[in-house]
Amino acid sequence: MLQISRKSFLFLFLFFIVSTLIYLTISTNYIYEIKQPFQSLDLPNISHATSNTIETKIIECREFADLTSYCLYENVCFKDNDFIFLTTNKTLENVNFEFNGQLSQWDHYYVQDTNGKIMRKNPNNPLPFRSFISGKYSNPLIWKESKIHHEGCHSFLAFDFHGHNIFHWSIKVSPLFLFKHYNKNNVCLTFKSIRLISRSPNDLNDWQRNFLEISSDLKIDETNYEFTNKANSNRYKLQCYKHVLVPGTSIYLFTGPKEAIDFREKVSRRYGIVYERRKVIIIKRKNRLIVNQNEFEEFIREKFGNESVECIFLEELNFQQQVEKISKAKLLIGVHGAGLTNGIFVPTLGTIIEITAPHFHYPLYERIAVQSGHIFFRFVTQYDPKIHADTYAKINSIDCLSQANCMLYWKNAALKVDISNFSVILDQALEVL
Repeated sequence: MLQISRKSFLFLFLFFIVSTLIYLTISTNYIYEIKQPFQSLDLPNISHATSNTIETKIIECREFADLTSYCLYENVCFKDNDFIFLTTNKTLENVNFEFNGQLSQWDHYYVQDTNGKIMRKNPNNPLPFRSFISGKYSNPLIWKESKIHHEGCHSFLAFDFHGHNIFHWSIKVSPLFLFKHYNKNNVCLTFKSIRLISRSPNDLNDWQRNFLEISSDLKIDETNYEFTNKANSNRYKLQCYKHVLVPGTSIYLFTGPKEAIDFREKVSRRYGIVYERRKVIIIKRKNRLIVNQNEFEEFIREKFGNESVECIFLEELNFQQQVEKISKAKLLIGVHGAGLTNGIFVPTLGTIIEITAPHFHYPLYERIAVQSGHIFFRFVTQYDPKIHADTYAKINSIDCLSQANCMLYWKNAALKVDISNFSVILDQALEVL
C-alpha cells in the first residue's frame, strides 16, 4: 500500500483547499456576470437617487434589426414638447439630448460600415432612434414644481418633415401596435392619452385617423388626444407623467409576418372584412403617369379575364374602402409610392409587383411586402428619351439616391411599361399565385 509522509499529506491538503477556493471565486464571478441585466442604451450613469427621490426610469427599450424601436419610461416631465429626463447625476443636469435621427443614417439608403450598428456613434440620448423629440436632463425637483401630474400610460409622437403621407405616418404610428403586441409586463396595457407633436386635428386624413385608432386602441377625440398645433394646446405648461411610451420608427411597419397577420385580423374584426385572394388589383396614380396605361391594362385583362381585374384610384376611396379592395387581391400591381403601403392589407401570401423608374432602387415597399408575409417582384422601367430628360440617364441608383434632385426626378417621372419585358415578370408571378 502506498505510504505518504505527514508533510506530503499536509501539502496535498493545502493544495486542494486553495484550488477549491480559486474555483469557487471564478465560478461566482462568472455567474454574477451572466445574470447582469441587459442594457439596450449606452448612457452615462444616471442614477444616484435616494429612496425618496423621483427619477426617470427606462422600463423597457426594444430595438429590432429593421430599426423599429420604442422605449417605455416612468416618471417623465414635458414642457413645450421637450422631454425632461429626471436625474440626480450632476454632470448631466441641464444637458440637452444629442440628435439621433438623420436621414443619412437609414440603413437602406447609404452604404456605410458601422460594424453592425445603426449609427457611427452612440449619442447621449435616452430616446429611441428617430423619435424626433428634443429634450434634456434635469434635477428631479422639477417633478414637485409641476402643477399638472398625469397617472396611467401616455404616448408622445413626433414626426420629421416627411410625416404627412400615409407611409411616413404609418412608420411612426405602427410602433404603438408593436408595443401593445409585445407588452407582457402589465405596464401600459392601455393608453390614456396620446400627444401628436406639431400636428393639428385637421392634418389627419381619414386613412391616418383609422390607422392610428387601430394601432393604439384609442379613439380620437379631444379627451384622448392632444394636438400641439391646436390653439389651446397645453404644450407650454410643465406637465409630468407616470408612464410615457416614445416610439422611434418602424420603417417596414412590422418586424415579421406574424405581426402583420395579427394586424390584419384586428382590422378584420373592426370592419368585418374577409380576406380573399381572388382578384388582380391595379393601383392607378393621378400624379405618377404610366404613359401607355391603356395598353398596360388591356394586357393584364387579357391575361386574367376582365372580371378578375380591377383598377382603382386610392385618392377616391376612404380607409375602409381601400382596405376592402386590397383585401381581395391575389395580385397587387402599382407604381412606387405611398399607396403601396396598403400592401399590408393584401391577404397572406399574396403577390405584389412594384413598377419603378430606372435608376431608382428604393426597397421600402419590397421590405414592407416581405415583412407582411407576401411575395414581391419589382419591374424596373427603362429610360425613354421621348419622355425623360437626359440629365440623370446614366447615373446608378446609389448615386441617384444621394442626390435630392435626381431622386425627386425619377420618383415623380412618367413611366412607360414595356409590355414584352413586363410579361416576363408576370409569368414569374403567375407561378406563385
